[in-house]
Amino acid sequence: FPQHTKFNYFSQDLTWEQPLQNPLHYMSDKFPKATIKELRRQLSRAGLPSQLAQEALKSLSGGEQTKVKLAEMMMIKSNFLLLDEPTNHIDIETREILEQALLEYEGTLLFVSHDRYFIDKLAKRYLVIKDGKISSFYTEY
Repeated sequence: FPQHTKFNYFSQDLTWEQPLQNPLHYMSDKFPKATIKELRRQLSRAGLPSQLAQEALKSLSGGEQTKVKLAEMMMIKSNFLLLDEPTNHIDIETREILEQALLEYEGTLLFVSHDRYFIDKLAKRYLVIKDGKISSFYTEY
């Protein structure tokens, strides 16, 4: 990849180094120069209600944990997004926020998904992988 490529990766795994940490502290550790107000705003933009910003990460639902990861991603400047099953665990409202953000994203987007609606809405080109082999390649413009 070119030197100027800045990756941002979303993992479908909901694992945390410090699962007792709350989302606000997690974000503060990741972005120490950001203000608490800015971090709260990002968590809110990702769909996490403010009262949950003080709950332990491990006590949040899968969808709520995903929202924390999405908030983190929104804070990272990148031009190449790599997403692994980004619609797992999220509700319709969060999915719509994610879809809109990805439609507006100006960099390269590469994602893995089994969600046909999500694929149809966002993919311009896609590979179908079956039994570990590429079975189809489609380009849509």
